Amino acid sequence: MFEMEKRGVPTVAWTAERFIHDAQASARAYGLSRIALAVMPTPATNEPADRIRQMAADSIDQVIDGLTQPALPETGMVAAKPSEVLKFQAEDLLEAFEKMNKSLRLLKA
Repeated sequence: MFEMEKRGVPTVAWTAERFIHDAQASARAYGLSRIALAVMPTPATNEPADRIRQMAADSIDQVIDGLTQPALPETGMVAAKPSEVLKFQAEDLLEAFEKMNKSLRLLKA
């Protein structure tokens, strides 16, 4: 998705309300200053198919807008520079992931 956006192909990501910040942070991590989102009230994971269909239908206007409207610049969003990339060394990926999360929690405090 991020590569398509970088090449000028509009995309929209469906996300749950509580993951908006995470989606925006992921976009910045991949070098995008913004990302078009279609927001659902809850994650689609473990929802019945009828509920997922309804949530998608309820947010379809956001998908259409994200694909057809010009992007509005967002202020205060800066892409990470290569020198600012954080690296976490550990015995395995899970331990590295836990170190990263702990580090990021400390930064937010």
